[in-house]
Amino acid sequence: MQLETWQWALFVLGAVLIGLSKTGIAGLGMLFVAIFANILPTKVASGFVLPMLIMADVVAVAVYRRHTQWRFLWRLFPGTAAGVVLGWLAMSRIDDRQASVLVGVIILSMLVWHFWRKWRGGELDPASHGMGFALTLGMLAGFTTLVAN
Repeated sequence: MQLETWQWALFVLGAVLIGLSKTGIAGLGMLFVAIFANILPTKVASGFVLPMLIMADVVAVAVYRRHTQWRFLWRLFPGTAAGVVLGWLAMSRIDDRQASVLVGVIILSMLVWHFWRKWRGGELDPASHGMGFALTLGMLAGFTTLVAN
């Protein structure tokens, strides 16, 4: 695959946005997903970006480890693992066109969710929800991370 200069520039921008997204700036995750999905075939983009996300997570955990609330993360881990498996199963059964549509639906859903939360006036309080909520959010996080990064 030959990439042109503007595509390499978008790759660099996408990589920078991955790092910035770990600082908590809302919306950057959706932007780099769209960038990589438009440069590469969607399934290839997913496999390309996932190692960068893992490295960014390792750095973020190292930097913010004192502020981590592990009790919430431990509740998310089982659902996240299940979501990753479901994402892997989904990606192994669909073609690039279907993957593009799925990524588009995920991005639009995340935008709607973001604006709904802003309109509603606040963040979710993880402590006010039970284990079923944590499992559901974990599965959604795992699935979207694998499918749409």
